[in-house]
Amino acid sequence: MTYVFKLPLKAASAWYPLLASACVAQVLDEMKVTNHVKFANDVFINDKKACGILCKSELHRCFKIEIGIGVNLNAPKEAYQDVPTASSLFSETGTTVDVIEFFWKLT
Repeated sequence: MTYVFKLPLKAASAWYPLLASACVAQVLDEMKVTNHVKFANDVFINDKKACGILCKSELHRCFKIEIGIGVNLNAPKEAYQDVPTASSLFSETGTTVDVIEFFWKLT
């Protein structure tokens, strides 16, 4: 999912990836999933990357920032055979995640 914000000032844009990562980590905490944020744009579950944040900003009449949040939710373990450092919430917990519910928790 991608969020777009238009702000009057370019205020500390370097903090936005970390804030987005913290939001994902908070949702995972609420789901009782142990996780950690790798500064500043990745979230790991069991030492495997399950989420990445990408931010893009521009200044044209106002400050605009796009925050893309990619969370691996329901992919099976087989999907990560070639990338042993990546995983999904389902692969690590065995629980299927309701994508819409996760989205609403994140917003």
